[in-house]
Amino acid sequence: MEQRIDELNEFDVIVVGSGAGAMLTAIRAADEGLSVLMIEKTGLVGGTSATSGGGIWIPDNFDMPRVGLRDSIDAAYAYVKACAKGLASDERVLAYVETARQMAGYLRQIGVDYRSMSKYSDYYPEMHGALPGGRTMDPVDFNAARLGIDGLALLRPTNPGQLIMGRMTINAFEAHSILGRERKAKWLIMWIMLRYAIDYPWRRKTTRDRRLTGGQALVGGLWTALRARRVTVWLNAPLQSLQRAGALQRL
Repeated sequence: MEQRIDELNEFDVIVVGSGAGAMLTAIRAADEGLSVLMIEKTGLVGGTSATSGGGIWIPDNFDMPRVGLRDSIDAAYAYVKACAKGLASDERVLAYVETARQMAGYLRQIGVDYRSMSKYSDYYPEMHGALPGGRTMDPVDFNAARLGIDGLALLRPTNPGQLIMGRMTINAFEAHSILGRERKAKWLIMWIMLRYAIDYPWRRKTTRDRRLTGGQALVGGLWTALRARRVTVWLNAPLQSLQRAGALQRL
């Protein structure tokens, strides 16, 4: 059924899509006191963010001191500028490295926490200003019970290939240990399987793991924050046309 926006349901902001960027935009707009509509062409929210690792690159982030690392805006600026090779203006590069940590802090404030990955180096370690680790951040595991079964049912699941036995989640730190065949890898796999097995009350409700990791933790936290703000969401509502100043524009 086609849904239309008319004078009976006006909004200050309309967000198209429901990936991490879209949901964060909707949440921020709502926190600024604006009325928001988020539209999603499918019946599930999360987009490709839900199937991603959920990592973000945040220089000089709040969690680096905890893992014994130090950074500076000057070093991060030099690194990004070297990587950009003139494809981005100096002003844009500086704007990112100066404000990215504020965005990460806001995520934490709304219930989407991140942690620094001390052993995850910058992508181009040979570049000036690169660090051997710490700038890449991984989502902290998220308890799906905070979202509820009804909310979880609307969250796009991750690729089964990213799960143990197609069901059990694994975060980046655990994956590093298992793929690196560390001594604790076998015990870690056993613990992940045991944790899932003994969570019988949750498994009676759904086969999806209570513990959300990676991109699932990111969009799960954002979806929870969005629902808490009662943002209007239309699913199965692809944007087909946009009317501005009386002119109908087909997309």
